[in-house]
Amino acid sequence: MSSAQDAAVPSGRGKVGVADIAQKAGVSLGTVSNYLNYPDRVSQTLKERISAAIDELGYVPRPARGAAALTGQSTIGIIMTDIEHSLFTSVFEGAQEICEDKDMQLIGTNAYSDSKRQTSLLKLFYSLGVKGVILCSVVDCTADLEWAASVKLPVVLVDHVEPGSKTKNCSVLENNLAVGQMATRHLLEAGCQHIAFVSHSFDYQSIYDRYTGVQRAMREQSQAKLSIIDSHGIMIEDGYEVGCEISQLPPTTVPDGIIAGTDVLGVGIINALQEKHRYRVPDDIKIIGTEGARTGNYPKVPLSVVAAPGVDMGRKAAALLMDEFSNSRHVHGSVLIEPILVERDSSRAA
Repeated sequence: MSSAQDAAVPSGRGKVGVADIAQKAGVSLGTVSNYLNYPDRVSQTLKERISAAIDELGYVPRPARGAAALTGQSTIGIIMTDIEHSLFTSVFEGAQEICEDKDMQLIGTNAYSDSKRQTSLLKLFYSLGVKGVILCSVVDCTADLEWAASVKLPVVLVDHVEPGSKTKNCSVLENNLAVGQMATRHLLEAGCQHIAFVSHSFDYQSIYDRYTGVQRAMREQSQAKLSIIDSHGIMIEDGYEVGCEISQLPPTTVPDGIIAGTDVLGVGIINALQEKHRYRVPDDIKIIGTEGARTGNYPKVPLSVVAAPGVDMGRKAAALLMDEFSNSRHVHGSVLIEPILVERDSSRAA
């Protein structure tokens, strides 16, 4: 858990915050947050790296300005789906920038993709008297939104919408339809004739929307073939299993282009194909991810991605939330943030 109060101003230097520590130590923002708040979750090796970065940067947390500094009118909360996923820590970074500019504090929490924990955290923030909450949810949250509305707690959704909810909320979304379309067009332009979408958990809104975008892009032409491969999970080990299965396919049925529903699936597929030595990336199979996530698992062939603009999403979410609780004429709406294509070796044309 971290806040805008964590920034300090060392003598002769600019403001130093947790993002600076993370960059200096070469770790995620979530790892620094755990170091500061839950040190038992951090290995001794990482503790030493973070401690050295803190000493070198001269970081000193600002003292709290009384109880109101933690629970009063200058605080907003953010519930991240999974602090280990860089999209949500990037959202946190962007929201923190806006909070610091407005002299407000940001308190971050981790729901661990658990709907019950998400609900309890939302109620915790209400009990702390925060001005509003940024909610990064990948699961149905209609009940949470309706409860928040009943207690007049403003909530802005990130990477999720609830069309069936009776409440009105602002939302900030990556244009995941565009993600699928951009990834597909990129592979088609590289000459792929059989594209496979590899994923699982189609009940996750982002993955469903990416696949819908893939379908739309495929309908723009009539030559290439589209297939789905169920990875039975969305982690790196699931991708590895898919890669092993693909390596056993005959050349007549193997896809020459793969769109991975998550980046770590793509990493796992590349690792397996590299290990099996039957099909080469990108000569035989071109692979692209759909998140742009920071990950500690880097394949030998760098993964192309359609990257989510997480920092921009966080900035916009914080700005919308502040407008909602400070502007009596605030109008709810959804904002789409466009992704960007980052081409690397895994999908380069010959």
